[in-house]
Amino acid sequence: MPDLFHFQQDLARGIGAPIGKAWKKAKQAYYEAKDEYGARKTLEAAFLRLDMCRNRYQNGMHGINKAVQPFTKTGEFKTAKVIKRSIISCVTLIEEQAEKIDKEVKEKLVAKVFAQIPGILQGIESWQQWATQSATAFVTKADIEITDKELKKWLLHYLLPVFIWELTLRRTHSKPKNKKLLKSYKEILQKARDKLKGSNLEKFITAEQYNSCVEWAKQTARTFQRSSSQVEGRNGYLAFVHKANRGIPDQRLQVLTVVHNFDIRSWDGKTPAERLFKQDFPDLFEFVLENVTGFREPRRFKSNSLIVNAVAL
Repeated sequence: MPDLFHFQQDLARGIGAPIGKAWKKAKQAYYEAKDEYGARKTLEAAFLRLDMCRNRYQNGMHGINKAVQPFTKTGEFKTAKVIKRSIISCVTLIEEQAEKIDKEVKEKLVAKVFAQIPGILQGIESWQQWATQSATAFVTKADIEITDKELKKWLLHYLLPVFIWELTLRRTHSKPKNKKLLKSYKEILQKARDKLKGSNLEKFITAEQYNSCVEWAKQTARTFQRSSSQVEGRNGYLAFVHKANRGIPDQRLQVLTVVHNFDIRSWDGKTPAERLFKQDFPDLFEFVLENVTGFREPRRFKSNSLIVNAVAL
């Protein structure tokens, strides 16, 4: 699916950045102005107007984040029609705040953003279909004394939403501008937990079976990726190093790849290699210590003694 990171970055660069610069400039002018001839009152009106535009822009971006989710607040699958309507309304709200942007530039930006919506919808629908198929396969293999229909419904609409919202909450940066968004996610997560607690289905299965269901839900929730910002950050860093140093040595690139795959751990304590191959690997640092060989000694240079040329008087 089209990356939500780039989708929002287009809006942030084209509309959010000009609004932020104008808001900061108006705020500075208002607080530094002296109350002479009613100038401060005029500056206050301009600042409050831009502050309202900035808040509406942030609300629109938060609305996009909440819209591009596979589940509703009640734990049901979101339809493509509902997601599309929510995204369009949020983009329209953001577009209305772009007052000083050239009309032609704004139209191109909005057209570019709208062109990505069908791909986003298709990506969410594909994940929903895959999650349903995965639940069907899990129920078929699981030896649980509950009807397949009830267990499948419990997995998809009671257990899985909890981990989707938990993961979404973890991935949202705790910045001041995301305060409202984080609060909304916490409320939705609490509702999902209450719904799971009220199902009481775990009483009819053993602790081992419940743990296997939880592990399935965790792995399934992790597969829903809306943004590749972490990968973008790593690749961007490597590209910067590559250009700054005129090429990364092959040995260093191999080391960076090994560290990324076998040493960097996510919130669940697992490395990318452990998640991909579904098996444990030895600790990278301990492995290096056990298998390290002797290092080459540094080259020794002959020290040139200081020759002092003095004239005897």
